[in-house]
Amino acid sequence: MWRPAVVTSLALNFAIGGYSSPGYIAANLGIHALTSVVAFRLFVLFGIGLSGSILGALTFGLHPLNTEVINYINTRSESLCGLFYLTAFYGFLRAQLSRETPGTSDTNTWAWLSAFSFCLALLSKEIAVTLPFAILLYKWTTAGQQVSWVTLGGRKRVTNILPYFLILILYFIVRQLVIGNILGNFVRSWVSQFATQSKALMYYVVKVIFPMTLNITPQFAEAPDFWAITPIIAVPTIIGATVVAVRFRNSAPTVAFSVLWFLLLLSPTVLIPLNVLVNDHRTYLATTAFGLLVGWCLKRHSLRQAWAI
Repeated sequence: MWRPAVVTSLALNFAIGGYSSPGYIAANLGIHALTSVVAFRLFVLFGIGLSGSILGALTFGLHPLNTEVINYINTRSESLCGLFYLTAFYGFLRAQLSRETPGTSDTNTWAWLSAFSFCLALLSKEIAVTLPFAILLYKWTTAGQQVSWVTLGGRKRVTNILPYFLILILYFIVRQLVIGNILGNFVRSWVSQFATQSKALMYYVVKVIFPMTLNITPQFAEAPDFWAITPIIAVPTIIGATVVAVRFRNSAPTVAFSVLWFLLLLSPTVLIPLNVLVNDHRTYLATTAFGLLVGWCLKRHSLRQAWAI
């Protein structure tokens, strides 16, 4: 792993309070609180209204799964990456709004903030590589009412996202020079990796919806191939959810974006073979997509239905 931003934050913690755990936990709590605030501002831009944005941010901020990033000091990489990731996304949308709003002059400020935050997100955890694709996904689904496809630039201004891919390429080059192996060591076969992580995706979905029996070291068995019962159920379910989300792109773009963003945020674990098969804290950013969906339900339906989700 190469996460210099996280190491720097831990070093600052140590410089201030040594090995005293309350200081680390307080910092983790502060980072998570800031991330929840940024999530709220992002939800407002997504166009789900003030009440929907508040409920979505509370769903993310108070979700039981996200307590691990506060109490388990070593998982600060999740919350720190989440803070910079969402800030970069928010800065991108604000830059586009400023560019299309007459009389505004803060376009470059938001664009630089977004790019800088993206760099810090990459230096916090590898899942940040999904941000450029999340922005493209948002453009494609045209989620939200305050930000339209035209506002985001349309096809003629797709170059607005090119700096993010350039930063991503530079990150991979530097990472290769520093640690020498981008993908890491292959600890299992590709068949077993995909079968296991397809099962893991279903595990994460269940935990996000029903956050019970949480554990810092969940019991989870490796799937040797796709013929085990769980992968047989998981793969068609994931494909079905993706197809349904795509079909909802026009009638309910926020739903489509939420579902596809959720899957995108968990996709790196499918491609990168990790020694630890599942961790509850890996859903941290994905619960942002879940919060967006809950907030949309409040705007579209009623508070009772939103809480039911």
